[in-house]
Amino acid sequence: MTDLDYRSLALAALFEALAEVRDAAEGRSGAGESLANVNHLLAPLFAIDAATVADVFAPPVRYLKGTKMAGSALAGERNAMRMLNTAFAVMELATLLKRADRIAGQLSQRLGALANAPRDGALLQALDEVYQETIGQLGKRIQVSGDPTALKQPQVAARIRALLLAAVRFAWLWQQLGGRRWQLIVGRRKALAALDELGGRLK
Repeated sequence: MTDLDYRSLALAALFEALAEVRDAAEGRSGAGESLANVNHLLAPLFAIDAATVADVFAPPVRYLKGTKMAGSALAGERNAMRMLNTAFAVMELATLLKRADRIAGQLSQRLGALANAPRDGALLQALDEVYQETIGQLGKRIQVSGDPTALKQPQVAARIRALLLAAVRFAWLWQQLGGRRWQLIVGRRKALAALDELGGRLK
């Protein structure tokens, strides 16, 4: 895979993480649910010192759903437009994090300490704390709307913050690979074409 492929993959993973945030917020996933279906989104959090970009990701085919999500958002489909705005907010968080050396260092250290932790509800709680004590200190909040009953559940809130942390990770990686916001606005056609081409090869 090329750098462009991995840039598209990082964008797809970002949107897939945000889709999981939406599902949790709307009560379609959350309390008591296995992490098996989101482990490919959480695992890259612990691949901070990966030797290659390929080592960050699970098998690329795991992100096929994300290529479709990202494509729908960039194509302007009504149900996905809110997710595009959230993605822009997450990208802004990633930029703020890069400028905050102390917080970025703290985040790296905290994630390193959790690298070998069991993938269970306790990990979500730990990632929730990490998010609040690092990303939460950057001065920008991501607005998440959904089912009030679901959002009040601590396990759902923890799942949402853990997935937002993963989204920031993918946004950071996307930017490292040359991703820029304008590419999703004035360069939308090229970004869509790259996602479509990647998605076709992942099927």
